[in-house]
Amino acid sequence: MRNVLLLFLVIAAGCSSPLASSALGGSTVPAIRQARSASGYLYVANNGGNSVTVYSDSAGKLARTYSVGVNRPTALALDAASNLYVANACCRGSSAPSSTYGSVTVYSSSSAALKRTITDGVWLPRSLAFDTSNDLYVAGAAGVAVYAPGKSTVSRNLNIYPYGSDLPRALAFDPSGNLYVAAFPGDAYDSGGSSIAIYAPGATSANSIIFDGLRFPNDLAFDSAGNLYVGNDPRANNPKSTIGNVVVYPPGATAPSQTITNGIGAAAALAFDSDGNLYVANVRGKKKNSASIAVFAPGATSPKLTITKGIHSPDALAFDTAGFLYVANYTANTVTEYNRGTGKLRRTITRGISHPTALLFSEQY
Repeated sequence: MRNVLLLFLVIAAGCSSPLASSALGGSTVPAIRQARSASGYLYVANNGGNSVTVYSDSAGKLARTYSVGVNRPTALALDAASNLYVANACCRGSSAPSSTYGSVTVYSSSSAALKRTITDGVWLPRSLAFDTSNDLYVAGAAGVAVYAPGKSTVSRNLNIYPYGSDLPRALAFDPSGNLYVAAFPGDAYDSGGSSIAIYAPGATSANSIIFDGLRFPNDLAFDSAGNLYVGNDPRANNPKSTIGNVVVYPPGATAPSQTITNGIGAAAALAFDSDGNLYVANVRGKKKNSASIAVFAPGATSPKLTITKGIHSPDALAFDTAGFLYVANYTANTVTEYNRGTGKLRRTITRGISHPTALLFSEQY
């Protein structure tokens, strides 16, 4: 994933029984009645269109477009007041040097109006997150900067351990409020430099570090028990590589308890549905043109379902309140929606979509 997925709804994990492994077309997953009860709005960051488009969930119609200040968006987040934050990887003027690339633009919850632009401490931002105090965390080539609610200047910077050249890639908070920062090595050919630094609430220095099991960690997700799941995507040093995996760490551990390789290629994004099933977006699999979404029952190491129809370089995942899955397909310029449980393609959104890189679902806009 090109960004961390920050959903306004809670994607909490639970428990369910493993089902037989299958692919669409020969699924052994029982049919589930697809009553459309969700209401709300799907936000899509369009990296190719320099926009954020918003769609009504029930009809899939384009409801709003954010474009002022949006430039190569990579991540989305909503604060406690439902103001929209957009991480922009480019630029601060046509002649701006690369060292000043990037911003975070903030939009009113009641309109598409641009409220303010954050540039202090921002350089090529990749991920956004809010803690329980509504402090904003921005991860990018400049490290991780923290902003107090409503402020546009840095209140503190996190000390990125262990190397100043590490490149923060993904952010996630565990159930206790500890921040996990996944970083690529500064040298893209040094897979051994991958790390996840763990910070206590409010801390600026990491209290522990994970190295074991990491190889270009691209996304982070926690299940309801507080287990950390990490998607390793080796494309950073080999664009054609399909040798990725998902590693699992018990709460507070720095060594993995489980490594998932079955059904995993280049793991770009992770998400849990409300039943605790893990969804892994594979940009490519071990066969040519085999991008997929692999679905794992809680605790399973082999997928119970593999979704391939409509999947093309999946870059982000999101669920609405009824449990329907949305997938951002970067190369196809589409967002596809799938029925809960069965993974059957329900609809394809194309209007306003251009190289989608992030998804977010909210019950209002």
